[in-house]
Amino acid sequence: MNFGGAPPPLDDQYCASILTEAVWKQIEKKEIDYRKDLSGWRHKFEAEKDIVEEFAVRTEPRLRQWCEDTDFTIRLLRSCNELALAQFYQDQLNEQAVYMQKVDHRRDILVAYIHQFSQWVLEEESEKKKNEEKEEKIESRKKEDEREKLTEIEKKKESDETKDTSTIELKL
Repeated sequence: MNFGGAPPPLDDQYCASILTEAVWKQIEKKEIDYRKDLSGWRHKFEAEKDIVEEFAVRTEPRLRQWCEDTDFTIRLLRSCNELALAQFYQDQLNEQAVYMQKVDHRRDILVAYIHQFSQWVLEEESEKKKNEEKEEKIESRKKEDEREKLTEIEKKKESDETKDTSTIELKL
């Protein structure tokens, strides 16, 4: 019997992933140092999030229809005292719910990491900007010091020239 079509397969091939199962295990165990390649990881996670969201949009209407049909079938079978068959469809419904929770959980993880990566990028940019401002201040101070030294030297030369002319005038 076909009640709204068979459920979608409960594996990661159905919801394609650019991240392998091994990478997902490392992500969930928090074993990856993302700061080494922040922009690369951010790009991968954004692509993965797009895949998951596209999967949800693409399958949601069919999945909802399948769940409604299966739920109706379960109630119908229970009313006919076909409890074993009703339990079979209930198990399928539960497995599907667990799989969709897994997909939602992965999406939430991706969104959280993308947000964290964005924060890290902002912090790095802020730090670079602060360092550049410090370097600019140091450079401007050096230039001011050089200008002051030059003006002091010029004043000293002028005062020496004035002394020289005054001594020459006195000699005359």
